[in-house]
Amino acid sequence: LQMMPHPGPASTMTWHMSFPLQTFNFSGDDWFGYQAQTIAAEHGYSHSLAQIFSPSGQLLATSQQTIAIFD
Repeated sequence: LQMMPHPGPASTMTWHMSFPLQTFNFSGDDWFGYQAQTIAAEHGYSHSLAQIFSPSGQLLATSQQTIAIFD
């Protein structure tokens, strides 16, 4: 999507999230880390992996997503 020359329609085809911790205490003022990597992207399809980290750097969630661009 970042490489498109103009805004266009896109949709998540599959999305899977995992939460390795049972509980985690946080406040509305906390900042979280988000790191994403595009594994493959070609012909309007993209597969991404992402991690979300607590303010102390502890892994809170992982995400796998397949995205389609309709342009």
